[in-house]
Amino acid sequence: MRRRTAWVAFIVAVVTTSVLVYPYLGLDADDSRLDVRDGLHYYVLVGHIGTG
Repeated sequence: MRRRTAWVAFIVAVVTTSVLVYPYLGLDADDSRLDVRDGLHYYVLVGHIGTG
């Protein structure tokens, strides 16, 4: 039972992460979920998300 629970948790985590990261994959500041001031701010945000 623990093995099944672990797989379900893994799948939920992958799906949730994919949905939240998707807008940043194109590297377009207009698709950002947050208001960004300039290009540097956006790339720091993307770097933060990528390393998180």
